[in-house]
Amino acid sequence: MKNWDFKYRWSIILLLLIASCSDSKNSSFLESDNNVISIATDENLKSFNFYSNNVFSKFIKDLVCEPIFYYNATTKKATSTIISSYKWVHESEIELTILPTVYFQNNQRHKLYKERKLTPKDIAHSILLQKENTSYPEVRKFLETFEKITQKGKDVLVISLKKSVDPQVFLLEFASIEIPVVPVEVEKISSLKDVVGNGLYSLDVIAENQIRLKLFKRHTKIKALGNKSIILPKGYLINLDIPHNKQFQLLKEKSVDGIITSSISVFIKKINQIKNTFGNMIIRKEDELHIAAFNFEKSFTSNYSNIEYIKKLIDPTAYNQVYCNNQLNTFYSIYDLEDFSGNTISSLTVNFECDEKFKNYILTKFNEKNINLQHTDTPDLSIYKLITPTNNSQMINQYIYRKYISLGFINNEKVAKEASIKLFQPIKYILFNRNIKFRNDSFETRNDFSSVYKYEDW
Repeated sequence: MKNWDFKYRWSIILLLLIASCSDSKNSSFLESDNNVISIATDENLKSFNFYSNNVFSKFIKDLVCEPIFYYNATTKKATSTIISSYKWVHESEIELTILPTVYFQNNQRHKLYKERKLTPKDIAHSILLQKENTSYPEVRKFLETFEKITQKGKDVLVISLKKSVDPQVFLLEFASIEIPVVPVEVEKISSLKDVVGNGLYSLDVIAENQIRLKLFKRHTKIKALGNKSIILPKGYLINLDIPHNKQFQLLKEKSVDGIITSSISVFIKKINQIKNTFGNMIIRKEDELHIAAFNFEKSFTSNYSNIEYIKKLIDPTAYNQVYCNNQLNTFYSIYDLEDFSGNTISSLTVNFECDEKFKNYILTKFNEKNINLQHTDTPDLSIYKLITPTNNSQMINQYIYRKYISLGFINNEKVAKEASIKLFQPIKYILFNRNIKFRNDSFETRNDFSSVYKYEDW
């Protein structure tokens, strides 16, 4: 069995692009006034959505806001920079104790003229805002299990649930969806200008072609550094609406330190320039994923070759190459079949809840093989788009399982995992030149800006 995952198909490129972080630990830090990281992106202000985790939005949110919890991929636990501790009162009630040293950034738009401390009311307010406005059905469904949110004393928030839960499963989902915290003064977030956070960086200037952020010196992580010789970047400068060719030119000229781009084809064509320009390339998954789910209760699955035959037909590799210029993260595996022609399929019931372009591609594939497609409430095959707030594989598998059951298929987690195939996912590329280093590898899984620093010119 061959795995044609996107990262492996570009392995040669990645070897050239990804620099080792091990050397960075012994490097000196740049302490000049020019310690600002500049980014060029093809995105614009309208691309920002506070209630979506597309890469551009999440990049900015993680700079400006801290979530209630986030999933630590190293420890495999729910972690927080604003919650000092939590305890389960019983299986339907959890108490969160707030860290007393967390401050919100000031913001004249919302009449916050000086930094103020975080309160339990802010967290409750942030949860309700997320529930009302989230882009993700799974997040809304999760937050609807919160029956009551109340303050207890000065620094404790009590979340009462509608039913008993498995504490580990609950915390995994709570951490994976990463709810950003905003103050109660912010009644609605319609654009980036409405965002007031408590993250490492605060919004300084928001213009049509540029976003400027500056270091928030009241952040708890900065105090924790104390007298250590670690110097965080003083700010970020994000240049908007930059065409792909122009991005490459700016990076080549060292006019910017990095890019966020939806296309890498222009860089692939200039591979010799790439290896002398880049220090780090990170592939960040977007917030949607195409899935193919087989109904193992249907008769066509009794013949193993039938299943493999269909898998071969819906393989998205050619679709990625022809229609998407290889800009998708492809999970699919092609099987070497013993009897590829041994299928018995003449008709099939299929349910589509996916992109129209991919649906037409699949319909063409089936039509070429003279397979008649029909529709019923419980189809043989369902091809759908999962809108997911997280890249945590364990949580994504849970979402796939829930969808599998909702289709009327077998209520068995193991069967659902075997019968559901990840097809592809759109991605963004974050590329930095050799000036940008990381103290750890956490940026691959989460935007941990406390690990980023700017190295002396090379």
